[in-house]
Amino acid sequence: MHLALVYTGGTIGSIGQPLDPMPVERFRAWWSQRVAPELAGGAETFWVDFAPQLDSSQAEPSDWTRLARTVIAAAAAGAEAVVLLHGTDTMAASASALGYLTTLFDADGRPVARLGIPVVLTGAQRPLFDDAGGLRAGTDATRNLHDAIARAATLGPGVHLVFAGMTMPGPRTLKVSTLDDDAFACPNGPGQPVDLPSAPPAALLAQLDALAPHLGRRAVIAIGPSPNPPSALAAGLAGVVAALGDGLGAILLLGYGTGNIPAPRQVAPQLRAARARGILIAIGTQVPAGAVAPGLYGAGSWLGEVGALATGDMTAPAAQAKLHVAIALAASRGWPGGLAEAFFQRNIAGELGTAG
Repeated sequence: MHLALVYTGGTIGSIGQPLDPMPVERFRAWWSQRVAPELAGGAETFWVDFAPQLDSSQAEPSDWTRLARTVIAAAAAGAEAVVLLHGTDTMAASASALGYLTTLFDADGRPVARLGIPVVLTGAQRPLFDDAGGLRAGTDATRNLHDAIARAATLGPGVHLVFAGMTMPGPRTLKVSTLDDDAFACPNGPGQPVDLPSAPPAALLAQLDALAPHLGRRAVIAIGPSPNPPSALAAGLAGVVAALGDGLGAILLLGYGTGNIPAPRQVAPQLRAARARGILIAIGTQVPAGAVAPGLYGAGSWLGEVGALATGDMTAPAAQAKLHVAIALAASRGWPGGLAEAFFQRNIAGELGTAG
């Protein structure tokens, strides 16, 4: 197998105190000395450049564009699979974004084809190397690397996350621990992949080139209720809309339970005003597992009246990345009202547990 490796930064490639990602040249040199000789045979690996490296907590939507372009270019260069070494803080969001950005869409945003190779993300809770270039004792990085490279040869097209012995569909994952090796889970199950033919890399790159100037230009802000007076959430919404103006593209409400937002009398006017300015509104949940059903309780039943889109059983990172892509598609293609909303509620990369 012809396997592309991409080092993006993250804990797996960090050294020093406090930890920071090392430059790619040093990481690759130490890899050649310490890791490559121990890799199982069968895969012919080559490196694909990604620079500058990232602390993934600082990743932005523009970095998803860089990731997607790197992956698609690797496929165009003959890679039969790609393994991305990525930081854990935003790995779930990047996995979701890559699922969308390696999918080819028709004029109305329906998925018609997908990159025809597996893309595997992995990383570590502890660095791979110590500060002298030796393999760090007790690191989880070694196992994750060996697993990711071995499983890349067996997986089908799509974006996958390999971590702590588990292989998960990338757009369904959520980081569930700050320190434990079992850092990721799929709290709502594996989802429902969309069966699509292979997309030509050139077509995906052309689509990405059109999206890139718009991806991340308008913010997606997550906000939700807390045990405060209702006026606090209303004021927060009003402040966000006023402060960002045309730079705000979407609000993801992370409600209680199945999608409950109390105090519609105070909050609904803010959401209606946002919708009138073309800002998308989505309703998710603060709870890690379970689907959103905002009509189940009175505290959520009013949200449909202000145009809020239910996230279903998408994770928050998947929903946030999808809103960014929906906004960019709408801007790049001049979509009329309604197409971005339809895109958000459609299953694109297996991020939903139903066919959508």
